[in-house]
Amino acid sequence: MEEKIRVIFNAFREHIVEVCDDKSQRDRYIVCPPTKKATLFTRVRVWTFRLLVTAIMACFRRTLSVEIMEFLEKEKLPQTTPEAFIKRRGFISCDLFRDLNTWLLKTAADNEFIKKWTGDKYLCAIDGTRLSLPYTLSLYMKYRQRTDRNHNLARGVFITDLTGRTILAADMVPNKTEERKAALALLQNHDFPLELKSSVFVMDRGYPGLYLMNWFHDNTGGFIIRAKRDTNKQIAAFMDSGLKEQNVTLCLSGNRRDIDYPTPAPLAVRLVRYPSFDKGDEPIVLITDLDAETFPVDKIVEAYRLRWHIETEIGTAKNELQIEIFSGIRECCIRQDFFAAILMYNMESLIRIPLNEKLASGKTKKRYQVDMNCTWALVGTLVEALTMPEKIFDRKLTLCVKFFLRMLSIQRPGRSSPRIKRKIKLYGKYITFTNYKRGI
Repeated sequence: MEEKIRVIFNAFREHIVEVCDDKSQRDRYIVCPPTKKATLFTRVRVWTFRLLVTAIMACFRRTLSVEIMEFLEKEKLPQTTPEAFIKRRGFISCDLFRDLNTWLLKTAADNEFIKKWTGDKYLCAIDGTRLSLPYTLSLYMKYRQRTDRNHNLARGVFITDLTGRTILAADMVPNKTEERKAALALLQNHDFPLELKSSVFVMDRGYPGLYLMNWFHDNTGGFIIRAKRDTNKQIAAFMDSGLKEQNVTLCLSGNRRDIDYPTPAPLAVRLVRYPSFDKGDEPIVLITDLDAETFPVDKIVEAYRLRWHIETEIGTAKNELQIEIFSGIRECCIRQDFFAAILMYNMESLIRIPLNEKLASGKTKKRYQVDMNCTWALVGTLVEALTMPEKIFDRKLTLCVKFFLRMLSIQRPGRSSPRIKRKIKLYGKYITFTNYKRGI
């Protein structure tokens, strides 16, 4: 297992070095006038392209001046001002970090780190969340898009792998963007690390719509979507019928989920009843285009149960990794930090999850897992070594894997704690740039 991890991450290191050093590849991610692009990163300065990429991927979370000082001290480079770093990072496109994430996950899939679910299909989930942004007028007008002076929000769209627990794709869009349209644009406009025809997508109640289902039916390996009663008259009739499964042909309904899209063709689907969470609740109905022979009812129910993993992955990214904390307030800095955080999340997952499987296979009375409170710091040191020579990086990677296996916590199945609801201050004299309360 450790050897597979080494193969993937050494290949990833070589790819990053190639992108940073090869001018033809590097120029794709430089944002400046064409006349300036040829000479922008040719002069010898502290903030080279390679060092900037490493610094952004390090995901600074504290005061920027302190983070830069410590980062340059580790690199044994002369100190510069935070303003110099902020100015230079503006020339790097956020697409670099999105593409690096896609490359890493494709390599992981080729090495079978992303496991298939059943019927030779990957199992993915789509969901959205609100992301708090720093309050600046330009960010507010683009992402919040409202005239009232409340807290600043954007909509985050996430696609995760439910078996490997990685974030396959993500984006940040204006808050008023409809979830279905945001998810569809993410799949249509950006490279997806897995083969779409081999991927089944699971979605919750916000996604059923005939146009969307037709697109998934034609372009992917299938879909499983939870339906509301008002999704379609046929759904309501099935809820009241008491049947466990039924084949129907969905036609265009008059609700907003259908009439806001181009007119789609009728679609033959299966309706599957899911056991209710509480007695007396309305039946849960799942819509799918997967065939009944390969994917019987129990498999469809299993896939929907696994959908909850995307909720925990988004929660981990927001609370553990703190993807809503940014090292700048310009849009380019926000998006760089967002995609760099997703990349760090996947790097940590690709090490932690295989090691957890190794621990689970051990013959011990107690069940152990890798302690995530320690893993983020260790992956941070690994990120800083990504552009270093192979021997140094390999030594850092070996050290991380060893410490992952030493820093363990006991699994306590069934343990739960009440969720703490934090109120967002809507009105007041001061609006802070940061989105969190600093630790003492």
